[in-house]
Amino acid sequence: MSEIGLDRDAGVGCATGPSPNFGGESKCSARPPACRGLCEGECGVLDLPARRPSVAFAPRINGPDGKHRVHVTVGRAVEDGSICEVWIDMHREGTALRSFSIALGRLASLAMRRGAPVELVVQALAGIEGAPAGDVEDAEGVTKASSVPDLVAQILDVESRARGSAST
Repeated sequence: MSEIGLDRDAGVGCATGPSPNFGGESKCSARPPACRGLCEGECGVLDLPARRPSVAFAPRINGPDGKHRVHVTVGRAVEDGSICEVWIDMHREGTALRSFSIALGRLASLAMRRGAPVELVVQALAGIEGAPAGDVEDAEGVTKASSVPDLVAQILDVESRARGSAST
């Protein structure tokens, strides 16, 4: 786990892809066409600065089919430090699991930026079963995961409890 400040102009929920947060003006009309309407005031999504505090994790799930490194970054709102985003990525390029992980991060981030409490996201993801599953290394407070979504739920839960944070 490392404390970092990320510039996430590249994506909501991952390091790649379109982002509704290009910094600068907060008016939707100033953003690229694919991202218009994704700012606070017009549709209720929390508009975040390009640089904000975050904590990165790189746990490994040791499943029966091998070890799977999952990169999870928990982003926080600048104003109050509440969890408002999660980026999820896998180390294997081009796999279906990687694309689903990125999509999961984007959707969870949009839910939290729209006002869903982090506890609701944790509840929705916890206990989902699927491969990879198994013992977890390099994730403080997490020893087993039944899937990548379950691992993310546990990391969000541990991080929100450690910092006493609820999503805005």
